[in-house]
Amino acid sequence: INAEYGGLISSSKARRMGCGTSREEDNNTRIEKRPLLDPESKRSNDVSSIEHTETLSETSESSTESSYNPERNNSKVSIAKTVSKQVKKKLKKRPKRYKHYAAAESSIIFIQALFRAYSARQIYEHSINKKLEKAALVVKEIYSSEQVYVSRLDLVLKLYIDPLSNRSKAISLGLSEEDVRHLFDVSLMKIIASFHRSEFLKELNINVDNWAKDQSIIKSFKLLIGFIKVYTQYINNFDNASLALKKLRESNLAFSNFLNENAAKPESNKLDLETLLIEPIQRIPRYQLLLKELLRNLPIHHPEYTILVQALNSVKEIASTINTRKAMALGRHAVVRVYSLIQPQTEVQDLIQPTRVLVHEGRLKQYYVDFDQMEGFYFYLFNDLLIKTKHNTIKFVTIDTKKFRQRWSLEGAEVHDNPDSRLPKAWKIKFGNGEQILIGGRTMEEKTEWLKHLHETLARSRQSFDINVRQGLQTKITNVI
Repeated sequence: INAEYGGLISSSKARRMGCGTSREEDNNTRIEKRPLLDPESKRSNDVSSIEHTETLSETSESSTESSYNPERNNSKVSIAKTVSKQVKKKLKKRPKRYKHYAAAESSIIFIQALFRAYSARQIYEHSINKKLEKAALVVKEIYSSEQVYVSRLDLVLKLYIDPLSNRSKAISLGLSEEDVRHLFDVSLMKIIASFHRSEFLKELNINVDNWAKDQSIIKSFKLLIGFIKVYTQYINNFDNASLALKKLRESNLAFSNFLNENAAKPESNKLDLETLLIEPIQRIPRYQLLLKELLRNLPIHHPEYTILVQALNSVKEIASTINTRKAMALGRHAVVRVYSLIQPQTEVQDLIQPTRVLVHEGRLKQYYVDFDQMEGFYFYLFNDLLIKTKHNTIKFVTIDTKKFRQRWSLEGAEVHDNPDSRLPKAWKIKFGNGEQILIGGRTMEEKTEWLKHLHETLARSRQSFDINVRQGLQTKITNVI
């Protein structure tokens, strides 16, 4: 038994249990104890010992049936049960000797987890610091560009507004008070220059060097958020000021010389009045780009993030107004171009209007009764008008003018898709006077583009019509009261 169960039981204990006959027999058998290499192999030996013991017990029980010897069989069964109990007892005690292995393993895993967390934290903090360094550079760029902007605003005041505000100087240049008022909104320019010099730039100057530590430009951008809407008035007056400046430069030689002399001075850096007047318009998109770059390098939990987002949204609103005004200006220039192309101009004498803009133009086909006849025309879509023209030809040579054919007001007009499958690229326009036309493009993409412009134009036309109606009713009610 001792040999089968790996030396778990000593020879003396086996003799006391009645197993074995004498010390000499034990020496003759030369039982070799199995070495314990590691806990796992020992446990496997112990488990196999338990299984062998149970098998021995079953064998001893079965042997009682074949040859019944009570003393011999009972002694074997008792020995086997005793061995089994001792083996199980040793197995229960054995794992306690190796608890330090599990503790060491869990400690190593814990240390590895701490190291990984520390490494991730170091990488994250390094990336945040890098971004904050870039953000600090953007703040310095905002400050330096603001210095240049303020210097140019001061240049407008010093070289142009202050001298022309003197009536004797303006009269010597042949300028009336109305001319000066069209050129500059003097009070507005002084307000803009004073804000940027005395408030916004001053706040930036205090904290720009230590911004990454102090996070102190919040007050500057709070001031900008409250002031930025003043630019809307400047934007609205800019087109008229540019037009007045252009006319005076062309018609007034003394004023033109005055402008050239100021532009040639060293302090102006060869910047003429037109360039200086457009500076506030260009400053708004510049703010937008710089704020986007600053937010891109700031973490969301940064104390200035929310304020800077609000500043960016305010700047975006003004930038949208600028883009709309630019589009309207381009549309008005396009109206003048169309007017110069259409012949005879007597048919379009009232084409140029302050509120009229060109929306879209292109070559389309017009279909007649039962789709049997079709003719190509060139159409101009304005915000309140649709004009049909024909290319001018002289001896089969097309020249760059258009023959006037017809015009329709868009007030009360409606646009419908053509239900007839024979002309999938066509659509129908029904005007307010009851007249309707069927026109179509050359491709489905062209049709989609025209329908988009038509629907947007008619929607704006209806909106402006409703506003005019409401204003007219309010005027009538006021007069009655």
